[in-house]
Amino acid sequence: MLITNLKQITPDWLMDVLQGSGVLDAGSVVDIQFADDRFSHGGESASGSFAVTYSQSVPETVPRQFFLKMGNRQPEVDFYNHIAPTLTSIMPLLRCFDAVYESGKSHLLFEDLQKTHGPLEDGLPPTVAMTKRLIDIIVPLHAHFWENPLLQGDYQPYLDDVPGFILGQARQHFGRFVDVIGDRLPPNFRRIYEKLLAAMPLPEWQERIKSNQMITLVHGDPHPYNFLFPRNGSGDIYLLDWAVWHRQLGTFDIFYMMDGRPGRRELVEEPLVRYYHEQLLAHGVMGYDWQQCWHDYKLAVTSFLPFNIFWFAHGTPPDVWYNGLYDSVNAFIALKCEELLG
Repeated sequence: MLITNLKQITPDWLMDVLQGSGVLDAGSVVDIQFADDRFSHGGESASGSFAVTYSQSVPETVPRQFFLKMGNRQPEVDFYNHIAPTLTSIMPLLRCFDAVYESGKSHLLFEDLQKTHGPLEDGLPPTVAMTKRLIDIIVPLHAHFWENPLLQGDYQPYLDDVPGFILGQARQHFGRFVDVIGDRLPPNFRRIYEKLLAAMPLPEWQERIKSNQMITLVHGDPHPYNFLFPRNGSGDIYLLDWAVWHRQLGTFDIFYMMDGRPGRRELVEEPLVRYYHEQLLAHGVMGYDWQQCWHDYKLAVTSFLPFNIFWFAHGTPPDVWYNGLYDSVNAFIALKCEELLG
């Protein structure tokens, strides 16, 4: 049953869900406690936590706190229903007890870890050491799906063409993007975007996707605030929001989590990409040398640029897309990525 209203979250519904997922073998759900003001409502989604009281026979290992996420994202439901169950030995993932998509709406029910985990707290980007820990979360996923036939087989029905959709949206909204920014868009940035949008998708990238050569499954949105960190400093780190997972160059995820500000990026970029490459090899990826990895990082930077226009067009706050615009285009220039456009 799809949950679209808080009143649908009843003891009977939750008991059916927990029994169906094999979590509740005995006992019953007695009561659910939540306050409406604990649920945050966005333009297309609502989410929040609730507490549960069980009968005395329910063991302490059954979660007492849950987090419900409502929205309209079928890919995330598909991920937790079809992909996540195969990854339990690969990477830490939030326990998802129910994931439903119907008629353009979705809900996902997770164990709520807010007592033990939280986002970055100081408002600063992660240190190099912390970024390496995040790369350590990503690498097993990338290595597991590296050139994996499932990406062209059983998983194909669940894979969206995220890069193609983003590129189409960027082309559609580029004129308005230029008009709104005005003289805050440097002439060389506009020239780069015009050349980029005319050249993409790059033939090399298309052939790689078609042949599944040095391609993997990526998260697609692994910025530092999409991770949950243990509050006591030790324990698993969880990667959230699997709404745009897709087939891609693995380096796309790495650029996405990079601190892109000029000065900082030049200092940490190559060491972190080298670390990513070393860890891929350590996890069994073969035939992927450093020169190819660095080349793929430049391809990833190039494929990232249309996202700035997409975010602008879909109402993302300007401090996100405008800062991202400068950081990513400056990276594109510094790395001489224009050579890739022909």
